[in-house]
Amino acid sequence: AEGAQELASRGIAHVVTVAARLNPRISGDVAHTSVPLDDHPCADLLGALRPALEAIDQGAVGSGAGGVLVHCASGVSRSVATVVAWLLTRRRYSLDAALKAARAARPRANPNFGFIQALQLLEANAGDVEAAAKLSTGANRSLVQERVRLLRETANSFHARADELEERLARHRSSDPAADVPSDLTGQLQQLQVDIDDGAPLREVDDRVARTIRRAASQKVARLLGSE
Repeated sequence: AEGAQELASRGIAHVVTVAARLNPRISGDVAHTSVPLDDHPCADLLGALRPALEAIDQGAVGSGAGGVLVHCASGVSRSVATVVAWLLTRRRYSLDAALKAARAARPRANPNFGFIQALQLLEANAGDVEAAAKLSTGANRSLVQERVRLLRETANSFHARADELEERLARHRSSDPAADVPSDLTGQLQQLQVDIDDGAPLREVDDRVARTIRRAASQKVARLLGSE
């Protein structure tokens, strides 16, 4: 009830939820549009725009239907990208001007780099969502392929470092089984574990093969540290 009163006090007549797994309770007096979209660089922003833009049109200033609230989980990436796209397509803002306006209203506004690329395509195609989407399909495919290549390359480098440290530890033990493990070797193993943990992507696309290699490298490091 308080949420409905808050929306009413702000003149909000339409809520647009831009998120894949958010199901907010919206009063029956307030129109609600849900646009499923994940927040990662390869998510199809352009493919999700049409219903979102049409919903914003219904509550835009001058429509006489009341205001519109566009939100996602944090109000940083998905909702901002959607509003920026509306400014590009409906108000003919440049991308820079639209982002500036969004950040003036929401200082935390920061669409992910994949969304920025999609918005650049939208600007380059004069706000034509369908034309931009066709170009984006190929761009996203290339983006995923490059991301997977980098993930596997990084994971392989982690495993190579683990193999090298394992061999050094084996040589040390074969030359003097009773000697303590050198502190520099222990430090390198610990640093490698930190690097492996930091190398796991948080928001971006991950790759099953790269994830398996990282896990194997991490298990080897844990075993080597535990066997000192």
